[in-house]
Amino acid sequence: MFEGAYRTVEAGIRDYVSRSIDGFRNESLGEFTESLISTPIPIIGAGGALSGTGAYAANLTRALRLPNFSTSLGRGVLGATDAAGNVTIAAGLTRAEQVLTLRHESVHAFFSARGTGLIAHLRQQLGMWGYNNSQLLRYTEEALAEGYATTSVRQGLMHPLSNGYGITPFGLFFEGSIFGGAFYAGYELTNGD
Repeated sequence: MFEGAYRTVEAGIRDYVSRSIDGFRNESLGEFTESLISTPIPIIGAGGALSGTGAYAANLTRALRLPNFSTSLGRGVLGATDAAGNVTIAAGLTRAEQVLTLRHESVHAFFSARGTGLIAHLRQQLGMWGYNNSQLLRYTEEALAEGYATTSVRQGLMHPLSNGYGITPFGLFFEGSIFGGAFYAGYELTNGD
């Protein structure tokens, strides 16, 4: 059941990111070809993802915007994504570092709510609140992003624990046990004898 949903999400992210990475045209500046970036990319529909059918929603599209380049991201920070999914990459990176950083940040952009309306703003703030206040959510998003960027499950799983994200094994266990307990209680309530 989950394998189909996983493959659907993986295919959506891979398509979303590969179009933007293929758009690099100047190695030293990291500029992108706008025609590749502005091409709408299908986003996974909830029905397809939940049912495991791998179906794309017919009318949902999203394009990765051109990233910003900045010299003021902070020491050791290669990239950042804001609540609206706007990606900023540190200036002066090599092409390999740009590609790795863009792949990592593209996963964050993929999960960010887009738009400028009230509902979009509320969704953006809720997403940022969850990321900033839950070690489990932050770990999950960072592990997915780094795992996708490096194509290494091991690196993805270790990255959030060792790179200053404020995630501890105890915090993960504590939040995981709360969520696990809640899911188990819900299961027992709905399937109890």
